[in-house]
Amino acid sequence: MHSTYPPRRRQEKVTDEPTLPPEPETQLFRSRMKEIFSLLRELSGPASVGMLIAASAYMVHGLFPILATKYAGLSTAQAGIIYSLSAAVFLLAGPFYGWITDRYGRLVGIASRSAANIGSSVMYVAIPTFVGMAAARSVDDIGKAAFRPAWASAITDIAAKDPPRKGRRLGTLDAVQEIGEIAGPALAGILWQTGGVIALFGVRIAIAIVAEISAIAVFGELRDIRPRLRILTWFRKNRRRGSVFGVSASQAQGTPRQDADQTRATEAEPWATFHRGSIFDRQGEYDLAEKAYQRVIASGHPEAAPSAAFNLGILFEEHREYDLAVKAYQQAIDSGHPEEAARAAFNLGLMFSKQGKYDRAEKAYQQAIASKHAEWAPKAAFNLGMLFEERGEYDLAEKAYRRAIDWGHSYSAAKARLNLGVLYEQMGEYDLAVEAYQQAINSRDPEVAPKGMRNLRELPMRSTVRESGGA
Repeated sequence: MHSTYPPRRRQEKVTDEPTLPPEPETQLFRSRMKEIFSLLRELSGPASVGMLIAASAYMVHGLFPILATKYAGLSTAQAGIIYSLSAAVFLLAGPFYGWITDRYGRLVGIASRSAANIGSSVMYVAIPTFVGMAAARSVDDIGKAAFRPAWASAITDIAAKDPPRKGRRLGTLDAVQEIGEIAGPALAGILWQTGGVIALFGVRIAIAIVAEISAIAVFGELRDIRPRLRILTWFRKNRRRGSVFGVSASQAQGTPRQDADQTRATEAEPWATFHRGSIFDRQGEYDLAEKAYQRVIASGHPEAAPSAAFNLGILFEEHREYDLAVKAYQQAIDSGHPEEAARAAFNLGLMFSKQGKYDRAEKAYQQAIASKHAEWAPKAAFNLGMLFEERGEYDLAEKAYRRAIDWGHSYSAAKARLNLGVLYEQMGEYDLAVEAYQQAINSRDPEVAPKGMRNLRELPMRSTVRESGGA
């Protein structure tokens, strides 16, 4: 829930004008295509992993009856038994790997799918018997059971990073995975016809290896999902104590390798505790989550402690313990962490703004802006512009919106242009309002551009009404 740090955005400025007719077809089509390609660029890493894993997994999906009967020489009855056995294995493995995902992270499940593809491919080729086929099919289904909860959890958190486009991000990732599921069997059919079993499984293993490397590269760097296997930590601790395999304490100390092991174990513990806190948080175990986050903060870990302070701030804020939320957010800000400090300052400003504490909100937003973070600084500038506008400080609002635009963050800049147009209307600067609305339209943002077009078309009527009312 909180380990994905969902961004908290203020809504863009909206007006009460009636809705105009829709955009021209060509403009709407271009806008949609631009959005699709933008999403594909943003999600290229996880989308590639999903497509590669799906392609390698489904290469054998439709060919199994042919493999069992033509290649391994099994009867139809034996193939049916294997299907029933593998289905039972899948049903048993599913809940287990769901627990594994919650306990040790999503990388375990995602990587297991490719490992299963590689292992089953070797077994299909090397052991073309009833036992071999049954084992290979079962390994395939174990990989499937491992992948499903991990992948569902991963894409949900990826989508949650951009709430206004959550559905579109999920749809994009799902569509790319479907492409893999379609391409895999098509490729397998070609390879079976042209190169036989060796070509089929050789290519499948190659794709699975690329998918495995990609999964580690993409998901292994997500701090909250790195698997921390306790048995390895236990082994290292006991080896250093001299209690494993009869190694004496004097033999187990002082070597560079063991010092490196000590360092890695020390680094792993805060992240393992942080991950447990995230799990407790998702499960609604408020007190346990708080204790876990506090423990990570107390560790002083340069990466995990600021992340824990930020999550703890969200936890306190959601339970309306605002003083404690302020303290936790401030800890994240004081850490100076380039990501968490900026994010915490933004959330703190938003919380103060909701409470009507505008001076404190302004200070927090200014801290986020001063961080110069590529995402949170322009968002803070946009929210600061709204705050100034609500207070009637139009000059300061204009400057804040301009800063959000100058940052170049596509979504914040588009929203700032729209709000700037509304602001100029209120100031009677209609030429500047036209320019701002036109820039909002030119952004092609599917949410902002239609509103800019609507405001621009209604501007002459509104300006006439305002001038008549002021006369």
